[in-house]
Amino acid sequence: MCTICGGVCCCICAGIIYPEQVLDEKGKCADKVFQLLKTGKYVLDCWDGDPLHVYQDIYYLRPAHIRGDKIVDRSWGGICVMLKPDGCACLKILDLYSV
Repeated sequence: MCTICGGVCCCICAGIIYPEQVLDEKGKCADKVFQLLKTGKYVLDCWDGDPLHVYQDIYYLRPAHIRGDKIVDRSWGGICVMLKPDGCACLKILDLYSV
């Protein structure tokens, strides 16, 4: 497994994608994000929890949940599609898009 929890966390909610994982050599991310979204294994989610209401609808990239079929998925909770018996497949997929 990729974490100490042994996958328990990934059974509750999908993982996270850090910005540096999708930036290209010029510091841009649109092409890589588009490629990942086309796989169907990633979605755009939205954080709307700003208690001061300064920011509205901050979107970010994350792995999809099992049984998810949207490009924009604002749901919370679900089993991450990247959770496999031998660990996180997300790490392997992101490596495919590494420069």
